[in-house]
This record gives sequence, structure tokens and C-alpha cells, in this order.
Amino acid sequence: MNDRPSLTLGVEEECLLVDATGQLAAAGPEISEQVDDLDGQVEHELRRCQVESATAVCDTIDEVVKGLHTLRDRLAARAAEQNLRLLTSGTAPMADDRPARFTPDVRYHRMAREFGGIAQASLTCACHVHVSIPDAATGLRVSNHIRPWLPVLLALTANSPFHNGDDTAYASWRHVLWTRWPSAGPPPHFDSVDAYESRVDALTAAGAAMDRAMLYWDIRLSAHQPTVEVRVADVLPTPVEAALLAALIRGLARQAVDSVPSPRRHPRS
Repeated sequence: MNDRPSLTLGVEEECLLVDATGQLAAAGPEISEQVDDLDGQVEHELRRCQVESATAVCDTIDEVVKGLHTLRDRLAARAAEQNLRLLTSGTAPMADDRPARFTPDVRYHRMAREFGGIAQASLTCACHVHVSIPDAATGLRVSNHIRPWLPVLLALTANSPFHNGDDTAYASWRHVLWTRWPSAGPPPHFDSVDAYESRVDALTAAGAAMDRAMLYWDIRLSAHQPTVEVRVADVLPTPVEAALLAALIRGLARQAVDSVPSPRRHPRS
């Protein structure tokens, strides 16, 4: 009998909305409300020019590809009705003097007040991969194992060289911008769930994060689902590329779950 736990997947994508000239379009909340989420979930994001989608729970990579295609097609169709386009780029490539407006939401406006310029500069789009875990301890084992692979995963998925009309000389300018958040970056190596919870409590008590959902580490335990969430990648150009990322992450998670010795510490842990 095979007692290995099944590692299901879910993929979240953040995308920009632009007009025919490539300028940002503040229609995210309206478009997201028009898309049915029978085969996934569609939500608004921090800025009005963004939309976010998430696949349903997937057992196979084929299901991930199909789910991402379906969600993108539905969002693109609703955008096209307003002469807009869905742009899968980690940053906004075109210069635009107009400030990107925040989505009307109590939480988002609190973020803008408390984090000021960091929140104002945070117009980025990422791809997040969720892998199911039976418990928090297993999730931290996966996090420790994937942590040294984060630079490779970022290099494979970088998709934001241009920002505000400029060539940034970085393949992922999104990641550079995102690491300004005080709770962002690679997570520490955790030896126990208690150590994890202690670090979370310290970050929230210090005001570096408003709550658990604002832990912006490149890998974290999901605040709302029994998953470990890998958040290092830019949003990718195609669903197939996003699904490949999910396959790589699930493979690394499988190694962590199946390994007997704990992953060794790496520098800067």
C-alpha cells in the first residue's frame, strides 16, 4: 500500500489590466466581479488596475494548465468587452504619470496608511504556488528544503525587466520592489512550529506585518489553507510555464516530504 500523502496543487496569478496603448486601466474590481469562479476563484487586488485568479485544487499538472487557461480566458473576455487587455507582466512596463489607484477596501487603505511609500510603489504581479501539507511541521520541512532553491526558481520565472518605461537591468524588477516590504524575502530556517509562531508573533507585534496574511516571505504557511505557499516567482507569460513552475515546486516538496534526514542549514539562515 502507498502511504505517501497526496500533494495537491493550486496556483494563483496576479495580472495587470491595460488599454490598447498599454496604459494601466483602473477596472479590476468591476471585471473580477463579472467573472464566474465555478472552476477557480477571481478576486480584486491591491490596485484597481490588477486582478487575481486562483485555480481550484488540482491533482495533476494537466488540471493546472486547464484551470489557468480557463481563468485567463474568462478574465480576458471580460476585459475585451471594455476594450482592455490582460497583461501578464511582473511590473507595469509602460510609463504612466497617473498614480495607480488603490482598490476600495478597508484593509488596502490601512496598508497604504501604515506603509506609506512602500505600498505606493507596490504595483507588482506574482505567481504563487500552493502545495498541500498534512500539518504545519511538514510545511516547515518543505519550506526549509525549498529555501536554497529560491534563486533558481526566481531565475527561471523572471518576467519583469521593464518598469515605468525603463529597462531596469534586472530580469525581475518585481522581486526588487517586493523585497522592500519588511516581512518579505526568503524565510528563516525553522527548526520547529514554535519557532515559526514566535517569529510570526514578533513581526506582527513590531508592526512589520499587520497580520499573518501579510507575511510576505518567498515561502510561507498559508494563513487560510492547509498548504505551503511558494511566492518567489513573477507572473508568467503562459499557463504552461506557470504549470511547469508548479511541477518543479511539487517535486521539491515531494523530496522534502519523503526525505528522512532534515534538510541541512544553508548560509544566511
